[in-house]
Amino acid sequence: TVRWMYFGSFHKVPLLNGYSGYFPDEYFIVRNQINSEFPSLRTLESLREKNIKFVVVDHSLDRSPSLDRISEFHPWLELQHHSPSGVSVYRINEE
Repeated sequence: TVRWMYFGSFHKVPLLNGYSGYFPDEYFIVRNQINSEFPSLRTLESLREKNIKFVVVDHSLDRSPSLDRISEFHPWLELQHHSPSGVSVYRINEE
């Protein structure tokens, strides 16, 4: 975790999910919304309001939305990278 946090500092983009052992209350609110209803227009609008630019989805997890489900939200979500392991990075578009 420490190595991941260190390397994350190189891209100069704020991270949503806290640091060290501290997680702001907002983190749990956003996490619960994503876990319960992602993707949905309500969730995507909420992420945009918080200026969140990217979402990482591990499609190999049973509870994760499928690639087909997420493609229904194009152009809101734009696939940036998909790895053979099933992890995808999506950009949340402005409009």
